[in-house]
Amino acid sequence: MGFYFFTSLSVFFLCGLYREMRLATGAVITAYVAGFLAIIGIAMYAVAIKRLTPLVGLMLWQS
Repeated sequence: MGFYFFTSLSVFFLCGLYREMRLATGAVITAYVAGFLAIIGIAMYAVAIKRLTPLVGLMLWQS
């Protein structure tokens, strides 16, 4: 999916439908949003693992 998006965006850029400055600004904003979402995802994963670890230990101890 990402390959097709990148290819179509490149074709539009080469045809002059996008200006370079606007495209670069959009890429920077997208990178910051992706980084922010990645940080949130890592934090959610860490919290989930921290909460599940005692349950896994309890289940292993009972079996």
